[in-house]
Amino acid sequence: MLTIMLEMPLDILYEIFGHLLPLDVLHVSWTNKAFRKILLHRSSVTVWKSALSNFRMDVPSFPETPFDLNEPQYVNLIFSEHCHFCTRHTEPEADILYLLRIRCCRQCLPEQYAVLYRTHTFDLLHTLFSIHTWDPFKPWCFDIDRELVPIDSIGRYGKPFFLKSTFEKLQAELPTLTEAELQERRERIARLELSEEELRTWHERADVRREAAIIQKLKTGVWAQEFPRINKKDFFELWVVRQASDLTQEAWKEIEPTLNEFMQAQRAARIKREHPARIKAAVTVVRDLVHAYNLTQPADAILPGLADVCLMPPFKPIITDTPPDVPITPESFRDAMTQLPHLGAQWRADATRRLTEALAASSRMGTAEPELAISLFHRRGSSALFTLREALTYSAPPGGNSRARHPLPDALLGAAFAACGVTTWAIPRARGQGGEPFLDFVRDAGVDGCARDVVAACGQDPDTVTADEMDALDPWVQCRWCLANHWCDNDRNMGMHWRTAVSIDAALLSGSWWSNGIYHRLIMPCK
Repeated sequence: MLTIMLEMPLDILYEIFGHLLPLDVLHVSWTNKAFRKILLHRSSVTVWKSALSNFRMDVPSFPETPFDLNEPQYVNLIFSEHCHFCTRHTEPEADILYLLRIRCCRQCLPEQYAVLYRTHTFDLLHTLFSIHTWDPFKPWCFDIDRELVPIDSIGRYGKPFFLKSTFEKLQAELPTLTEAELQERRERIARLELSEEELRTWHERADVRREAAIIQKLKTGVWAQEFPRINKKDFFELWVVRQASDLTQEAWKEIEPTLNEFMQAQRAARIKREHPARIKAAVTVVRDLVHAYNLTQPADAILPGLADVCLMPPFKPIITDTPPDVPITPESFRDAMTQLPHLGAQWRADATRRLTEALAASSRMGTAEPELAISLFHRRGSSALFTLREALTYSAPPGGNSRARHPLPDALLGAAFAACGVTTWAIPRARGQGGEPFLDFVRDAGVDGCARDVVAACGQDPDTVTADEMDALDPWVQCRWCLANHWCDNDRNMGMHWRTAVSIDAALLSGSWWSNGIYHRLIMPCK
């Protein structure tokens, strides 16, 4: 393959190499003498400049080539990881001495560099441990102007270093240098120091540049919508983000699977965290649709409540099973809303059947017409009485004791119903239990007898008069016992609606209601 490439015209080779990154071009120049001769020729400078431009597309903050280096030298200094003296692989980027334009490993450091002066710690160690052996880092003391010698430092050692060969060359040349040449040398070192500061600052902030580059790729890729919603603290603690090196194309390919795995985990956590609010929002959408639908129905129509509508088959899958990235809008329930009249009729027929069965099972006569005034129900834990129609249209407030004992199998739906102030008409069974939900309305034979007594006391036939007819008659009754005892509370002498009388009489019959020891047993019409 390399032989074929060497047979290509130079303009084609330059076009190919122009798409590479700086380190790739450097590695190609190391493959053999032929490529080295081609790429290190002055005519190939465009290849190196194109490679650096390709790198700056990902890392715009990468500094320009310093004034004292050509492009191959600059690439070798920044991107190579080999010592310039022994060519062995160096450990970190910190082995670069930017002012001296040298990359040096730890083994070569004592041989090539010297410490400018002693430190207090250095002297203390020599005093305490009586170190008299040869020290490669023995401080140098010289009387040459320091502005003539480039002096750098390595952070891990905290000491200023200079290159021995540079110092020795300066010592040899110093007697022959003119004042103008010395001034020119000082100005050059000043320019080197400015360039060194730019390179070192860029290197020390490599982690920030890497974070910015990764964020840019995530924001412009498949995770563009998900990235703003992730946990930023977890993101910045990822080891692939915290590295102090720039993000190249090769580095991105290596860390992309790790970032994809992280983003998928963040997405799953977000979906789980936002699911309750999503369910509530979907229930709110259904609430608005059901309210608009109910306004189009007759005022006396018996319609299912919001919670029962949400539990119907066409509605519940949309609320609970819609993919998390798909928004739930009124349009999502368009087909379900077209089925609502039919679903409402089914719900009404089923609820009526269940109430009628409960009525027939508890009636003294064995059968009873639902429209009769004696066909009354009371809710669990309450003495209030309801006709069959009222029971069908009753909307119980959420959070009652009976509902607390029998929560919805879907806890998120139950929480959404509670937030909207609604609940189901019947109490659903616990998860895993079969059969129909528990009725929130119960019926017992005692109510039947008490209702007959009150209706008869009002001069009506219990077996024929309906609840609507009794309401139209609007009879009010009083307690005979309270009237016979003048010391009874004044509020007990007031008249009661006929339904209230049935409720009190039924409660007394069951022994579950009393007030100040005064039992209201005898009911009579008000005069």
